[in-house]
Amino acid sequence: MNNIENLNLDDLKSLLKQINKYRNLKKQLWNRWIELFNLKLNKKNILTVEYYNNMDLASTMALDVYKKTFNITPKIQEIKFIQKNDIKWWIKVFMNDSMVDISFSKIEKLLR
Repeated sequence: MNNIENLNLDDLKSLLKQINKYRNLKKQLWNRWIELFNLKLNKKNILTVEYYNNMDLASTMALDVYKKTFNITPKIQEIKFIQKNDIKWWIKVFMNDSMVDISFSKIEKLLR
């Protein structure tokens, strides 16, 4: 194992660059990293649904997606719902860093 006193000037400069990169990344990703790390320790998933207008329809579709795509059956209280008007007639279903986009027209055809 290397001791810092045994490093030459070039090695020290390289080490300093690496530490600065680590520090900058930690600053940029800190909150996200803490959230993911704590959820991994508790063995929980981050469940989020972005929807356009109808919360009831979004929750029904989201539960379906979680069951069919991610093979989990969460409770509604475990899911964070966020209304977004810029994703008209769509919902986005997230589990951790995975996402599924579903158009309203596709779901409407399936429900008929």
